[in-house]
Amino acid sequence: TYDAMYANLMNNASHHLDPALTKITVENSGKTIDWLIDRVGVKFTDQIDIYYGPLQMMHNVDGAGGGFVTAFTACLDQLGVEIQKGTKLVEVLLDAEGKTEGAVVEAKGKTQRIKARAVMIATGGYAHNAELAARFDPEKAGTFGIGHPNCEGEGLVAASNAGALLSHTNDMMCVVKDYTIMSEHDGTSASANLNGFTNLPNMILVGADGKRFVDEGKKGFMSQDLNGPIFDKIHRDGMGYVWEISDEATVAAAGGKVKRGEGLEYIKGADATELAANMGVDAAALAETIEAYNAAVDSGVDREIGGFPTAKLEAPFLAVPVVPCEIITYGGVARTEQGEVIRADGEVMPGLFVGGEASCNSAYMGFTLSNCFTWGRIGAQSAAAYLKA
Repeated sequence: TYDAMYANLMNNASHHLDPALTKITVENSGKTIDWLIDRVGVKFTDQIDIYYGPLQMMHNVDGAGGGFVTAFTACLDQLGVEIQKGTKLVEVLLDAEGKTEGAVVEAKGKTQRIKARAVMIATGGYAHNAELAARFDPEKAGTFGIGHPNCEGEGLVAASNAGALLSHTNDMMCVVKDYTIMSEHDGTSASANLNGFTNLPNMILVGADGKRFVDEGKKGFMSQDLNGPIFDKIHRDGMGYVWEISDEATVAAAGGKVKRGEGLEYIKGADATELAANMGVDAAALAETIEAYNAAVDSGVDREIGGFPTAKLEAPFLAVPVVPCEIITYGGVARTEQGEVIRADGEVMPGLFVGGEASCNSAYMGFTLSNCFTWGRIGAQSAAAYLKA
């Protein structure tokens, strides 16, 4: 139902979303699917999955992402719409009255001015631009961008330079990845994948002091509760990472599914002292940390950190340095319920529209494509109406 879907989105996002905009996204979900089928020619399968639980909400497309590309390309070709690939938005052009009059773009090393009474920004987010993420939110300093390579945030920069309001830029989805692979091996989301190490039943997180700092039970994929404490610890330590620790027996029991990427070996230690030496942390503190954790398992509750640990750590031990990496961004250009870009004073910027991940406050993971298609339509319909006025 509408109420269940709306509650699912808001709860998963810890109610960080704009209620009015989120309601529009949910209300239009079915209409968007109908439009994709009837107008664009996207072929959906009969399979509807339960992901990002607990609702059956994930509609599958024949050919997955490629199915969207094939259908949209054919539709645009039929309409005679010109697509210019490899083109970066540099500037939104405004006239003396503040009305949109075009854009400056860059392609093949050359700039081009395009005259247009209406411009719609649909350039994606900034999940591949860690530097921009840190400028928006200093807490995210030290992250790596693992989103789509084209998500550099130029749409947000150009809109902001033209006077648009940016909102929600302190909120993004970060996934914990292997720090060494990201920093030394030009890692990607796939190559730096921890392959289940984070979800091991006896995984603990420690900082440079060898001490735990967070309840590791908060590690669910939908929950981003680990990222804040990890970023905080990274900054307090002056390091680019924290440590995940487990043991050889637990990794071996996973049957080869848990293994480090790029052919690297985990940091090892026959006991806490050797592990601490190889990690570069205080041996006494690490030994005390592991002992206290195992005692919490025995008692059934962790009274110091919180949570209810169930599996002990037994030597020999394994460790890997990790860092939260941005993969989806939720901040962007602020807009009205019609997809019109607004300034900080709430006034509409005439002729400027926005949709998708370049906009903000109306979607969370598991609902991002619906957000893109729905607000792409809303913004484009508003742009068409503006041109006719």
